[in-house]
Amino acid sequence: YGADTLRFILAMADYYHALYLGRSGEKQWQTVEKTADKLNEYWVPLAYENPTPGIQIPDALSRTQQRQALTRCRGARIQKQRRL
Repeated sequence: YGADTLRFILAMADYYHALYLGRSGEKQWQTVEKTADKLNEYWVPLAYENPTPGIQIPDALSRTQQRQALTRCRGARIQKQRRL
């Protein structure tokens, strides 16, 4: 899943760069979504048991800690559509 993680991060950087240049970023966003779907399909369990609350991460997108960035971008895109 490492190569797909790097593809996702690169896709996010390309999307950001398109927005920075004032473009719509639609093409780049499609790549982000496609790569995120692939990471979401990986079953990469990570469990850490401890007397305090442990950690359970079921998929690669969460394990790479990129799910929150994706969710924020999706939210921003929804807000932008509502303003139009």
